[in-house]
This record gives sequence, C-alpha cells and structure tokens, in this order.
Amino acid sequence: MRKDCLAYIHPTQTRSISVREAARLQSFPDDFIFDAPMTRMFELVGNSVPPLLAEAIARPIVEQVRAYYESL
Repeated sequence: MRKDCLAYIHPTQTRSISVREAARLQSFPDDFIFDAPMTRMFELVGNSVPPLLAEAIARPIVEQVRAYYESL
C-alpha cells in the first residue's frame, strides 16, 4: 500500500482510504501510533500482519508451550 492508494478506494466516498482507516481494516486499535513519515506509514500498514490474526496464531502456540513445560 503506497501513498497514492489507487487500488484502495473508500467504499462510500470518492477518495482513497487514510492510513488510520487502513489500520482499522487491519485490526489495529485507534490509539496505535505509527511513528514514521506519512509515506512510510502506508507501507507499514500494508506490510503488517493484522494484530488479531497474530494473536489467533500465537495463542495456541503459547498454550502448547505452557502445557509442555507444566508436564516436565
């Protein structure tokens, strides 16, 4: 996702989506801060793993690791 956002069009308005809207689509909380220049923020959001997806993948792994160490 780059600054021009030509492929990412807002569904109800004639404009591209903002960095914040893109972050919401990726499940980032509204108070998450992307500490980068605007052009880099689009890239960060576009290349990120959505936080809720990362949590869904990590949770069972953590549970398995805990179960392993508790069984020792």
